[in-house]
Amino acid sequence: MTTHAARGHLHQLAASLVTLDKAQRTLQEGIWDIAGARRAQHDPAKGPWNGYDEQRATADLTPVLAAGEARIAHLRQRHLDATHEALNNLFPQLTDIPRDGHRHYAMRNHLAPLDLLRQNLNTLAPLIDTRRRTCTELRTRLDTGPQFGQEHATIHDLAAAEKDLRALERRYADTQTEFALSVTLGRTFDQMRNPPPPDTTAAAQHSAAAPRPSRRAAPSTPTGHDQATAAALHPDPTAHGRTTGA
Repeated sequence: MTTHAARGHLHQLAASLVTLDKAQRTLQEGIWDIAGARRAQHDPAKGPWNGYDEQRATADLTPVLAAGEARIAHLRQRHLDATHEALNNLFPQLTDIPRDGHRHYAMRNHLAPLDLLRQNLNTLAPLIDTRRRTCTELRTRLDTGPQFGQEHATIHDLAAAEKDLRALERRYADTQTEFALSVTLGRTFDQMRNPPPPDTTAAAQHSAAAPRPSRRAAPSTPTGHDQATAAALHPDPTAHGRTTGA
């Protein structure tokens, strides 16, 4: 029960971090779009666009961006602190675990049982392949008749085999989704135990004083989610046995 509750807290935290990552990207892209639209309205007859024009065009946007990013960082830290407190209540010894020690990773793996899920996936994959071959053989018997030594097949036999196949494929897809979730939970646990340094006031002031670059920078990698996990959340139904590493 304690482990289940801990996984629930981590799952909620991971979902919150993903939402905050999306909010930050939306905020940045909105500011960039507004700045780009103002840049496009520049009259070339007045001369080429220069740094002064850029600073004047983004003077009211930079404080909005800085305030929004500071708010998102504040919410992120609140979520991390709340989850940390909840896990400390569930596991009082958590505060004594060194953040880079063996017990930290043991707890992480306890909450995100990747090895067990890998084993389940590896067990389900050959069962699915076997059931698919059975369905193919049954269809062949229904179409051409049984060969020497084979039993007659009925429509009910095929329907039962296909039902079993669909059940196995659903279990495989659910397990692969759980695997992806566990990857996220493990990384979220790491982030909770090793939170990124909060934005300092000096950094925020520097951000407000300096004009934003006119060219879009590549957005940072989300902290609560990543492309590998996103790919695992949408498994290829034909690619049994392949899992995303932690």
